[in-house]
Amino acid sequence: MMEIMIEISLYLIAGILLGFIFGWLIAKESEKKQELKKLYIQEEKFIKTKDDIIEKLTFKLSLEEEKVMSLKKEHEQEISAFLFERTDITQKYKELLAKIEEIKKSQIS
Repeated sequence: MMEIMIEISLYLIAGILLGFIFGWLIAKESEKKQELKKLYIQEEKFIKTKDDIIEKLTFKLSLEEEKVMSLKKEHEQEISAFLFERTDITQKYKELLAKIEEIKKSQIS
């Protein structure tokens, strides 16, 4: 009878040890899964943040391109106005020279 009690006690101890070991292994595995989940969530947040930054930079770039195009257009208009003024002034200058020549010719005759 004592032998059976010792044998049952040994089986109980072995069962408890095996339960403890398997429980510990399962807990470790569960912990690793939780860490992987956390890493995955952090990676998703990083990707979203990265995408947001790219989107913002793209928007800013398009605004800057619009500003540059506006400045180019304004510059071209100013150049056109300057050339028109220059042509007008040159024409008036030629007309004044012609009048001066006429006055000189009329004074000589």
